[in-house]
Amino acid sequence: MVRPLPVFRAGRDRTTHQPREVEGRSDMEIVGIVATAVVAVIVVGAAYVGVRSIPDLRRYLKIRHM
Repeated sequence: MVRPLPVFRAGRDRTTHQPREVEGRSDMEIVGIVATAVVAVIVVGAAYVGVRSIPDLRRYLKIRHM
């Protein structure tokens, strides 16, 4: 007779517990907020670099057009 492995059995493991909440927010909500903030910072940084490079692009196009 083969006994089932206890790996897939529900018991006192982390899968049976409710998600941990910090000040009323779940772990996944916190991860989502942090990920959104990181993406927003990257987008703002890319926009800043793009705006700063406009004069260089104009100068390059002017030289190339000569």
